This record gives sequence, structure tokens and C-alpha cells, in this order.
Amino acid sequence: MRILDLKVRSHVLTKLLSEID
Repeated sequence: MRILDLKVRSHVLTKLLSEID
């Protein structure tokens, strides 16, 4: 399922952005 992968990537991206900011 690609949807699950998208959710995981979205979560990781958000976490990365949070760390940078």
C-alpha cells in the first residue's frame, strides 16, 4: 500500500522540519 508509505514519509518530513526549525 502506497498510502501507508506516504503517511510515514509525511511524518518523517514533519519531524525533520520540526528539528530544523
